[in-house]
Amino acid sequence: MHLLYYWRGDTYRRDLDFGVGFHLNQSNALLHAIAPGESLWAFTRARDGRYALAAELVVSARTLNPPGFRQGRYRVWGHLRHSRYFQVAGQPDISLLIRDIGIAARGDVLGRAFQGHAAVRRLDPLQHDRLRLYAGGLPLEPRARLVPEDRLEALLLAGDAASAAALLRDEPSGLAEERRRYLAAAAPARDRAIARSSRGCAISTMASVRSAVGPRGAATAPSFAKPIMSAG
Repeated sequence: MHLLYYWRGDTYRRDLDFGVGFHLNQSNALLHAIAPGESLWAFTRARDGRYALAAELVVSARTLNPPGFRQGRYRVWGHLRHSRYFQVAGQPDISLLIRDIGIAARGDVLGRAFQGHAAVRRLDPLQHDRLRLYAGGLPLEPRARLVPEDRLEALLLAGDAASAAALLRDEPSGLAEERRRYLAAAAPARDRAIARSSRGCAISTMASVRSAVGPRGAATAPSFAKPIMSAG
């Protein structure tokens, strides 16, 4: 079953600033009705009020967030190679298309029909095909690149401070500076965890990384839920 998902505009912009994680969350259990290989289509609201198609996550896994997680208990992860994020700027308003393919959305403002659990809707194969056809001509969002944190862990494990620093400094994904400071600040804890599990990693690695990247700053870390249950 393919799904349609409303990605609130403020949340979308924050996620893009921090570096997309190729996952979306919701409190509605319907989000976990999707199977690996199926598509979660996400639309959002641009700053000027237009609704636009933001992403197609081709699902690779379903996980549960910790109880009380503010964005909901249910999470789906998109395949890193097959999923895509679309450039919202310059798109026509997608409201008419969503209504035209038969999605129930009463009222003049589309987003009001997608509040709470209603933010996730089922799509039949024809509706999915219409969205695929529509998305075929959309440019991709250049900022929507996963920050390679797994690669960062590997560099820390290898004690390669210079490459880890270069990764944080030069990653050309358009990340907000706040996200860069968070990664530099969070890396020491990540480094210690790696050291404990590997029994031999030098914890001094991140001192060199922070020195190369710059001041730590006072960034607020975003909430990343760890996969605690995998399905499919």
